[in-house]
Amino acid sequence: MVARAEPWGAARGSERDSAVARTGGHRAPLRDWAATGEVGGDWAAPGRLLGEARAREREFRRRPVLRAGAFTMASAELDYTIEIPDQPCWSQENNPNHSGKEVGSRQPLVILLGWGGCTDKNLAKYSAIYHKRGCIVIRYTAPWHMVFFSESLGIPSLRVLAQKLLELLFHYEIEKEPLLFHVFSNAGVMLYRYVLELLQTHRRFCRLRVVGTIFDSGPGDSNLLGALRALAAVLGHRPAVLRLLLLVAFALVAVLFHVLLAPLTALFHTHFYDRLLDAASRWPELYLYSRADEVVLARDVERMVEARLAHRVVVRSVDFVSSAHVSHLRDYPTYYTSLCVNFMRSCVHC
Repeated sequence: MVARAEPWGAARGSERDSAVARTGGHRAPLRDWAATGEVGGDWAAPGRLLGEARAREREFRRRPVLRAGAFTMASAELDYTIEIPDQPCWSQENNPNHSGKEVGSRQPLVILLGWGGCTDKNLAKYSAIYHKRGCIVIRYTAPWHMVFFSESLGIPSLRVLAQKLLELLFHYEIEKEPLLFHVFSNAGVMLYRYVLELLQTHRRFCRLRVVGTIFDSGPGDSNLLGALRALAAVLGHRPAVLRLLLLVAFALVAVLFHVLLAPLTALFHTHFYDRLLDAASRWPELYLYSRADEVVLARDVERMVEARLAHRVVVRSVDFVSSAHVSHLRDYPTYYTSLCVNFMRSCVHC
């Protein structure tokens, strides 16, 4: 279902008309105190109060209303989709159609961070896991050129996107909900890295309550061949000459900045994998990976799991053995879904 969000206060006019009808069917005229020039004491108060009331009403109308459905918000700053359930998880307590489900005290919120080059249609399959269970879901994928080139050059442009993504929670007034991240491949992890930093350093975002993170096919350490495979998949529909030039350019940048100039690069930019090894977050983590993955190596994920366990983080990892990169849901839909749902429930009690 795709619908269009309506602004807060859209129906306020009819409510005001009803109120007028109840008081005699006509509006009492308001005196324009500013126009008459009368100031001071009791004369100034009505004009000031009227201005404040109008300011509050304008602010009220700017707030978005959360209606059930999927809303794709395309803009130059952030192209994302927010999906609102027909019935939130916390409202299912007495519903016979949702028997057997645990009920939490707050509505859970899930943020999906997509892999490089994936579409919203791809992420919608994962979004359905949570949406069907009464969760608000926000799905977003960072632009591929930022993932493959900006990060390789040590340019933290993804940090701006991470901040805008977290600001959405305050925009929709859902910042008090328990927050679960579902992160895909290294592209999602690169963005998630800056989310973690903002959660630790930004005064406003420190109040957010993250309850868990699911990693699908990541994170992976420096694997040039795997990164080239991923970029080739992203560029698959582009002309062959352009595709070849971009692949060569990426390989040169990766070798130059992460091999030859690695000691110098480390002075101003920490690799996302190294950052996550010692991340200050302590909420539970679930790692879903496969030994058949040719983009992100299984040993990189397993090393991350060991490092997080050393920091006393509650960690669970599942090796799907035969499924390809970000293909675990496709190959094992029932098992994958049960893992995600059980982890979510254990984190947010829903």
